Amino acid sequence: MKKGLGAVAVLALATSSAMAGTVSFGTTSTLIQPGTDAQFNVSVSSTSLASFDTVNVIVGSDDGLALDFAFSSTFVADTTLPPAPPAEVGIYGAVVAGARDVGFGGNNLDASPWVAPVLIGVLTVDSSGLAPGQSVTIKVDPSFETDLLGSAASLVGSGTNQDPLSGSVTINVVPEPATMLLLGLGGLVAARRRLA
Repeated sequence: MKKGLGAVAVLALATSSAMAGTVSFGTTSTLIQPGTDAQFNVSVSSTSLASFDTVNVIVGSDDGLALDFAFSSTFVADTTLPPAPPAEVGIYGAVVAGARDVGFGGNNLDASPWVAPVLIGVLTVDSSGLAPGQSVTIKVDPSFETDLLGSAASLVGSGTNQDPLSGSVTINVVPEPATMLLLGLGGLVAARRRLA
């Protein structure tokens, strides 16, 4: 992945105070087998903007996971100019050594802007470095962005009106079979004590 701002443009427009923009990953948590990549359909919406013509998203992980993103062909077709390829932005790594992120977005400045929800594409999380039983969170965090950059970079916008975006998904790796057996035995012991 490329270093730098890539597809994410930090707009210097006034940000609305209501945080009504949401990044959805299709679920709030998922359970995966060890070594299996996790994939999520990423969409954005806003409850305060009826439509919007700008989308910028930075998805990050404090756990050093490799994140990759592929645009939906429908999203690309709806953009005024083809969006820049998704790229590592580097804001998470500036705070947590080894942390990763990926930035992506686009503009639809034609007469018919986007109406939420808008499917942006598919996020793939390389979970090969995760241990059985481990749990990690992938997130879009406007507070983190504001603390580091001075304003939220993940947003939907229409003219000077903007909604910062937020959202997260938790990835849980299935524990190894021995751990599952111990958990099951512990449950049996607890049940037996209740019956006694």
